[in-house]
Amino acid sequence: MNKLIKVSFGSTAAIVTSMGLIVGLSSIDSTKASLLTGLLIIAIADNVSDTFGIHIFQESRAEVKPVKNVIIPNFLARLIISLSFIFFVVLLPSQLYQYVAVIWGMFILSILSFFIAQMKKTSPIKEITFHVLLAFMVIAVSQALAYFIKISIR
Repeated sequence: MNKLIKVSFGSTAAIVTSMGLIVGLSSIDSTKASLLTGLLIIAIADNVSDTFGIHIFQESRAEVKPVKNVIIPNFLARLIISLSFIFFVVLLPSQLYQYVAVIWGMFILSILSFFIAQMKKTSPIKEITFHVLLAFMVIAVSQALAYFIKISIR
């Protein structure tokens, strides 16, 4: 379960951010190129930024463990998950990829939540439900922001 701790932050960030970006930009008819650019920025630049933040945080706490034991798994988990969303955008038609991406994201988040529940010895249903609801809130806010911006710039 120690490995779960090392990848949980990066995995969750990649899942929720990717779903929010895909749904938000898809709802305003963004091009595939725009969407892929946004997803690649999340996969690379935002990932490096968050990993660097974790590195600085651990150094400021004078962690005993080598910093690389957390930042490398975090970076790789986030990169792999972010790239999996890119796969759907590239291969699927625009009418379909946002739905498949949400299903995929919720599936991965549910698996992660299940293992977290096992580690905490709590109800998997409660853990999964709570995390999925939070993810849906992010998706709803992303979509609402996109619509608001779309009608505001007309």
